[in-house]
Amino acid sequence: CTASCSGCAPPRRSPHPAGPMDFFDVLRQGCTFGGTGRSKAVAFSRKPRAGTAGATGAGGAMDSLDFFGYGAGEGPPVTSLSSSSSPSSSSTAPPAKRPSGGATAQGERGVVGGSEPINDGPESAAAPRAGRAGRAAAAGREAAAALRRRLRIHASAGAPDPVESFDAMRERGVPPWLVANLRSLGFEQPTPIQMQCFPAVLAGGHVLASAPTGSGKTIAFLGPLLARLTKPGKEFARAVVIDPSRELAKQTLDEFVKLTAGRKWSGRLLDRLSGDKAKNIKRLDVAIATPLRLAQMLREDRISLDATRHIVLDEADKLLDLGFAPQIDEILSFCPKEDSGGLLQTLMFSATLPPAVCELAGSILANPLRISIGNTNAAAPDVEQKLVFITHEDGKLFSFRQLVHDGQLKPPALIFVQSKERAKQLFGELVYDGIFVDAIHADRTKQQRDNTVKAFRTGKIWMLICTDLMARGVDFKCVETVVNYDFPQSASTYIHRIGRTGRAGRSGMAITFFTIQDFESLRSIVGVMRQSGCEVPEWMLCLKHRPKKQRRLAEWRPPGRKRISTVTGWDLMRAHKRKQMSESKKKKSVKKRRKSADGDGVAGG
Repeated sequence: CTASCSGCAPPRRSPHPAGPMDFFDVLRQGCTFGGTGRSKAVAFSRKPRAGTAGATGAGGAMDSLDFFGYGAGEGPPVTSLSSSSSPSSSSTAPPAKRPSGGATAQGERGVVGGSEPINDGPESAAAPRAGRAGRAAAAGREAAAALRRRLRIHASAGAPDPVESFDAMRERGVPPWLVANLRSLGFEQPTPIQMQCFPAVLAGGHVLASAPTGSGKTIAFLGPLLARLTKPGKEFARAVVIDPSRELAKQTLDEFVKLTAGRKWSGRLLDRLSGDKAKNIKRLDVAIATPLRLAQMLREDRISLDATRHIVLDEADKLLDLGFAPQIDEILSFCPKEDSGGLLQTLMFSATLPPAVCELAGSILANPLRISIGNTNAAAPDVEQKLVFITHEDGKLFSFRQLVHDGQLKPPALIFVQSKERAKQLFGELVYDGIFVDAIHADRTKQQRDNTVKAFRTGKIWMLICTDLMARGVDFKCVETVVNYDFPQSASTYIHRIGRTGRAGRSGMAITFFTIQDFESLRSIVGVMRQSGCEVPEWMLCLKHRPKKQRRLAEWRPPGRKRISTVTGWDLMRAHKRKQMSESKKKKSVKKRRKSADGDGVAGG
């Protein structure tokens, strides 16, 4: 045997402190953590059990490996490496047998980097389980992040993980009957806004959500609200939904009835008919109303919101606008306050949330959870958007009739104009063209509007002329074409108008007429089109944006436009003169008859 034999000669002590590489050299030689290694040159030390005779391991006092330069007593304990100074400590003897039973576990098991024995009690058994739970939680977070990236779901910090299926919603607290009703309505899986809003609303915090038109926002707040209410109650208006128009409020009520089919939930539209009878209503789970009507009923003390715990602002950008902001503030003042023991959950949903609306919402909500789907303030991606340039207002009607003649305007279609006067004028021109057309505007009665909407849904009307009243949330399932006869004055109005088509995954077309007069408003609309993936000419992108004050003013006061008519100005003037001459002749004939009657009376006397 030579002096270089590793089995006989003790390992040389290095004049320098052992470093991390020495530790990995030990591992490469095949050491095990239960006792001596396969190499006889080194061995891991084991602290003897206190109070046990003969428990000292081979090697005696061991030298520490100070990996990170803590020094003695300056840091946590480190691993000890056997480095015997005598040949007898080279561990040629076989290692001692491991005693059976759990009583020797403390003396036999050591921790790399520590000298304290491990307790084999319940805490030690729970450690692997805690590690597995941590890994599972990390995997769940990664899966949720991947789902958000794939579906373009954006949520602020602290948002719960989205649910990918209706079955997963049951694990979050959604009752089975609600899942069954959702499936009976033909929904195979939730939409992206529903995936994120269901757990967010169930968590109980304030929510500020935006998603493209036709993405299922109504169910995104009605579904979790019903889950939070758990069962029908005996209070009045436990949840309140506020819509900007009666048509949208009636549509929300229809969705509520479908979701609660077969159950004893109560929902009601608080309009003029039910307002006088509101005091007799003792039980109401969900109240749906417009802001003006609800504020008036609260002011007259016909209803109370003392039991309200959830309030929803549907189409929040319109409700928080200057037209409805005072009524919204008044309604919120009647709701329970936190200092009175009531916890009010406020939800805001819309297809567009401009920065000004977000700032106003931030003043109402405390730390709301922000949720958005896709690009903010963008149109639905399934809508094909076209711009049609027309030199003057007189050419719009001819271009529209040409689209109908060429088959480019597929019914059912919505035609948007900027005022009720222009809706009447356009209806008067198209009603004699052999097209099943009708108009809906604020001058028509509630019954007339309901009948018109019903006729359009059933196919009795092919084209519906409307103002921006119909652009907010009203859901027509199969609208093929939207025509912006009058150019929209803001990007938000444009998004809501063309959002009436291309809903729930269907495709659609939006045609927008613009004239030289509309060039100032063109840049904002072109930006929305480009953000939605449409190709637009470069010269349009070079147009300047209008100042913010001018945009707001134009939204409230649209530009003046010429009368919609195929008759020329000269013909209109001649017709006006003929009408004046006819009226003058009638007046003269009336005076003549009166004079003759007076003369006959004098002669007879």
